[in-house]
Amino acid sequence: MNGARIKWLAGPLVIVTMVLGIGVVAQAAKPAEPIFIPPKEKIEAPFTNDKCLKNCHGEPELYSGSATGKKRHIFVDVEGYVFSVHGKKGIWCIDCHHGADPNVHPREGYPKADCRACHSHRDPTSYFPKTALSRIKEKEIEPPRNELLKGDIWNESKHGWAYNNNRVGSPFCSDCHTAHYVRPTDDPASTVHEDNLAETCGSCHQPQVRNYSVGGALARWRLGGHGKGDISESYTNKRCLACHQGQAAHGEE
Repeated sequence: MNGARIKWLAGPLVIVTMVLGIGVVAQAAKPAEPIFIPPKEKIEAPFTNDKCLKNCHGEPELYSGSATGKKRHIFVDVEGYVFSVHGKKGIWCIDCHHGADPNVHPREGYPKADCRACHSHRDPTSYFPKTALSRIKEKEIEPPRNELLKGDIWNESKHGWAYNNNRVGSPFCSDCHTAHYVRPTDDPASTVHEDNLAETCGSCHQPQVRNYSVGGALARWRLGGHGKGDISESYTNKRCLACHQGQAAHGEE
C-alpha cells in the first residue's frame, strides 16, 4: 500500500519539478531589456567622425548586445573608412546615421542606413535617412550620375527583388560592398574587385565557387556552353560577374 502511495505521489512530483525547471530555463533565456550606454564624457554637437570614434566606435574591442542577445562588433576602422569612397569625399558618420546622438545611444542602435537614400532617383523619404542626399549636397558633394541609378537598377535585380520582398537571407548592399569600407571595383582591396568576387559571392553561394564541389563543376561546365557577358575567353567560376552581370550586380544597365 505504501509502495503504491509513493508511486502515486512520484508522478505529480516529477511533473511539478519539470514545470519549475522549464520556468527557470525560460526565465534565464529571457533576453535582457534594451539599455542606454552613456558616453564616458558628454559629447557636444555637431557630432563628427572623430567624436563618434573617440571612446566609442574607435575601440577595436567594442561590442554591443541587442535585446535578443545577439552580439555585434561595432568598431569602425578609421583608416579603412578614410580610404573608402565615402571617406575620401568627406562624408561624416552622422550623414548616414542621422539622429544618432551619442549621449543617449541605445543598445539597439539606430535605423539601418539605406544606401538607396543617395544612390537612387526615387523620393528620398522612401529610405533612411531621408535627408542624406541633401546633407551631402550642402557640403558640395555630388554623387556621380551613374551612382544615382544604382539603387533603382538594383531594385529590379534578383537580389533587390528578394530583399524588397523580405526573403530570408537576401543580401543588401553592405553584404557585398561592406558598410564602411566601400572601394572602387578596380581597387584590389575592394570586396567586389574581380579577384575577390569568389570570396564575396561565395559567402552565400559556396557550392558554385568551390572547384571540388558538384556545384562548382556544374558551374564550369555551364560556362563553356553559352555566350558570356564580357565576351572574354576566361571560363573560370571565380569571375562571377563575367556572366551574372544583371542577376548578381545592379541589374542590366
